[in-house]
Amino acid sequence: MSDRVINKTHDLIVNNDMAIIDFLADLEDRSPIRILHRYLTKQKNLRSCIVCHHKKEKLITIVLSNDPFELNALGNVLTLFYAPSENIDKIMRYFADWLSIIDYSEKPKRAAVRELVNLLIACKDKIERQNVQTDFMG
Repeated sequence: MSDRVINKTHDLIVNNDMAIIDFLADLEDRSPIRILHRYLTKQKNLRSCIVCHHKKEKLITIVLSNDPFELNALGNVLTLFYAPSENIDKIMRYFADWLSIIDYSEKPKRAAVRELVNLLIACKDKIERQNVQTDFMG
């Protein structure tokens, strides 16, 4: 699999942890990097998902470490999905559609997708609340 895969709704970087860190380092909100550093230095095999809305760049990033989807090779542990924040509904549908593809016997993968969709829903709700507050305040 190549390092970068482009889809209509999002882009994906796999098999290149350094490219993912470089991409995240170029964003104003460094919280995903801080979270990764905090947890991966303690426990490299930790399976996690970080969903972040980058307001300045108008991006949604989804960082997976040790994902159960087997997208990585060559000792890489990070996977990055990113897309314009206006595509959040499309991204949620994209991942929700995975549930129809993943066999029911693959419980860890199905659980990971459900949790990822829930994180995206929470992110969308937070964005909408912020937009309502901004509109209300003028």
